Amino acid sequence: MTGKFIYSPRVARKRGTRDGRTWRWRLGWPLRVKKEPYPSVDSTDPPEFEKEVYSVAEQELHKIAEDWKERDKSLRTACAEAENNYFEVEKNMEKYSQKQQDAIKEYERIKALFDSLSRPQSRFWRYAGHYIIFSFIFGAEFILYKKVFEIFGESNLVTYFMAIPIGLAIFICSELIGHFLASEKRTGAVVAGVFLFFVLSALSYLRLKYFEAEASGTEILGISVSPLSFFLVFWVINLFLAFVCAVGAWQLAEKSKKIEAASVNPQEFKKIEKKFNEARERLSQQESQIQQLAEKLAMARNRFDRAHFDRKMEFEKLQARAGALKKKAENLIWIYRDANMHARQAEKSGEPLCFKEVVPETRIGIPSLLLELDCSKCRYDQIIDRPPPPPPPPPVDPVPVPLLLSETPDRNTARALFNSFVTSAGLLAAKDELPELASLDPEELFLCLKNLTVNIRNSANFQDWEDAWWVLLSGWGDVDKRLLSACPQGYVYHLHVHMPLALAFAAGATLGLRRPVVLYHQEGGRYFKVLDLTRSRVLFEKADSSVPEPEVVEEKNGQGQAKLVLHFFISERHPLGLRKHPDWETADNVALVYRMALPEGDWLGYVQHLAGRGRELAEGYQQVEVCVAGPAQVVFALGMAFSREPKFTVCQLFSDERYRPVFPLWKVEERLIFS
Repeated sequence: MTGKFIYSPRVARKRGTRDGRTWRWRLGWPLRVKKEPYPSVDSTDPPEFEKEVYSVAEQELHKIAEDWKERDKSLRTACAEAENNYFEVEKNMEKYSQKQQDAIKEYERIKALFDSLSRPQSRFWRYAGHYIIFSFIFGAEFILYKKVFEIFGESNLVTYFMAIPIGLAIFICSELIGHFLASEKRTGAVVAGVFLFFVLSALSYLRLKYFEAEASGTEILGISVSPLSFFLVFWVINLFLAFVCAVGAWQLAEKSKKIEAASVNPQEFKKIEKKFNEARERLSQQESQIQQLAEKLAMARNRFDRAHFDRKMEFEKLQARAGALKKKAENLIWIYRDANMHARQAEKSGEPLCFKEVVPETRIGIPSLLLELDCSKCRYDQIIDRPPPPPPPPPVDPVPVPLLLSETPDRNTARALFNSFVTSAGLLAAKDELPELASLDPEELFLCLKNLTVNIRNSANFQDWEDAWWVLLSGWGDVDKRLLSACPQGYVYHLHVHMPLALAFAAGATLGLRRPVVLYHQEGGRYFKVLDLTRSRVLFEKADSSVPEPEVVEEKNGQGQAKLVLHFFISERHPLGLRKHPDWETADNVALVYRMALPEGDWLGYVQHLAGRGRELAEGYQQVEVCVAGPAQVVFALGMAFSREPKFTVCQLFSDERYRPVFPLWKVEERLIFS
């Protein structure tokens, strides 16, 4: 929009004034000659200026729509590709998830079967204890025989030859006896036992003869024994060892039969174990694939999100451009009409039909392409998770910010007034906390008309009032920007207004509903809260039935609905003067009157009555000039209520008891201070 219109508000006013005048300049004498106002009163065709604005607006809106159409080709393609990629990966994810479920079930089945089996015990480990006992017995007997043969002076060869066969004979025969007993082959056990008995007896007898040949008696391990005693002792020991080994072999054989009966076949066990390992490997592979797909799905989701939001943001950017262009075109037309009607009313000319019948807001339409983002073929909504709303955070009180708006040009006077305000209103603690909380010096919290060269109460110049408005409100805007970043929990302005009523109305219109505010009134050196507008939209609600409605005083001049002079009057001492406005004879005059001083307490109901009734009265007029008389806090709140009305102009009552227009509200829209 910016740079597309060759017209500025100044040009629009100039064209409107020139077209609406009943005279024109010419070369020659007289310098001015009469002409009919343009457009004529009965003209239904919009003036050339409006046609030009409509034409340019339509062309530019069409260009924006075409721009979006071209941009959306690539944006929609990227969004569609990201969408297809996401749902393809999601489909693969579902397929592999099902495979994983099947693998889990198979693994669980094989694992349960495998866990129910006992691993077959190796025969070596099963007989290990028996072999250890035999080795111990064999070693002990060998040591004993070696000692005996050493006593008799025999060589090691004889010792080994005699001791090893005896030990092996005892063990082998005992094993046979034990296994025969376990297998219930009693005959074999008896035969093996008898055989072992005779073998041991024969060996003992041979030892006896050997010892008798060597000596008739000897001392073994410090004990004197005869050869017969020696024969009997060793024979008993050998029989005992044979018995112990036979019983051990029998018990071990019985135990082995039970283990083998309870154990699975080793070949079958190995087969099941192999299946279990394969199932575990498949499950591990499935988990790895699922993990990779999950990462791909997350990347596809991020890409889809980015493509969708890039398209959405680009659409909203162009939509905002179109809205701003439409708004500027409408403002130019309203400014043109306002200036045109001002020029006409000087000559008491009526309002053209085209002004009444053609409404710029409906005449300029935003193309359908820019009204709503077309996502009809997009499946983005299918993947948006809707988690339950988080629990509400604990309530955090907004930061109170005391502020003074004063007309005085002297900062010392303003400082004294501000200190009196914060002390009486109980805002000292809030003022002292702001330097640390938001790096705000208390000197920034009172704003005055410093460096202003004129006293605006004596000036009817629009520029002087605009300069005063900008000095106060731009300083307030600087404070507000600091608070926006420093106070995420929010903040509320506790405001005292000390300025001319027209400037108070303009300041309230600038703030509008953009920030919460609490207004304080001064009376008898005390400050008390009169309007709590922390929820600003309360201004548009109906007043409580306990609050009386204002008196309505009308003086209409039958000039149609071109202009309304609207008075808001609150006073118990001063008389109401509808004729104090210079256009009282040509315009319709309506006053909303409270002939009283507002009581101490809450004034919200009075403002709600005035704002609601004022909107109803102004609705049918092309131009409204507002005259205010009453507390500055009420006037400030009324400005908040009418902040979006470009056809409103506020008037100031001067010392000659005459109202004059000083500030049009469309100025607010040109330089928005509160974002």
